[in-house]
Amino acid sequence: MSDITIVCCYNNKEQFEKFIGQFPSQTITPEIISIDNTSNNYTSCASAFNSVTAKISTPYVIFSHQDIIFESPNVISDFIQSLEKITSKDILGVAGVKADIRSTFSNIYDGIANKKQVGQNRVNGLEECETVDECFFGGYTEYFKENPFDEVICNNWHLYAVEQCLRAKKLGGKVYVCSLDIYHYSEGAHNSKLHDNFLTLSKAYHKDYAYICTPCCRGNTGLIRRNWGHYVRNTRLGIKPENPFKRKALGLIRKATKKSKFVHFLLFGDGIFK
Repeated sequence: MSDITIVCCYNNKEQFEKFIGQFPSQTITPEIISIDNTSNNYTSCASAFNSVTAKISTPYVIFSHQDIIFESPNVISDFIQSLEKITSKDILGVAGVKADIRSTFSNIYDGIANKKQVGQNRVNGLEECETVDECFFGGYTEYFKENPFDEVICNNWHLYAVEQCLRAKKLGGKVYVCSLDIYHYSEGAHNSKLHDNFLTLSKAYHKDYAYICTPCCRGNTGLIRRNWGHYVRNTRLGIKPENPFKRKALGLIRKATKKSKFVHFLLFGDGIFK
């Protein structure tokens, strides 16, 4: 019996079969718990993962995307070795961020049209971070059984690993990134659902964290700044308020943030915005 289980919720059966087809080539073969969402039975990854957590019987667990490619036969064994260096309260991932540094810490690659390194900061051993990406993360099974994924805050397919990181830190745990040879076959594009989720997350944790950084979004969590950040992120996608007066007023305020350092600080704060 293996020491680790990989849990994967998939909506593309062909891609998922390629993913699990890599396991026999690993020096350690993991247990697999698959969640078939090709019929959209689940509306969030949190609910999908929670539906199978009780079935995990190994001491360690990995929650993985279906589009992960192993570039070494030691991916699983290396991840286990890193897990053995942390505690049962901690979260371990492969791509993470720090509040005062803009670029991601990671040794993995991503992209579809162009394969590229994720971030500019390489990892040697373990690197403590604030939060990690959802593509490939995990920890001790007992932690996730005691702390199910939040289906209210994470009611779609984004930031469920981030929410676990924020919660783990509140409970006295730490968040780490390890060096792993994998390729995430995805572009990781932003969308309005991600921005909505970050707004909900910021509201839920504003009393605990004045600023939240994730691999996708960063911003202050106070009432004005979190809502302003949501507006700005959506405008970058071409999404603007339907009300013409509100749209014009917010547009004028945004222009003011570019001309006035005071207005910019009032709405963005002094942290890195993304």
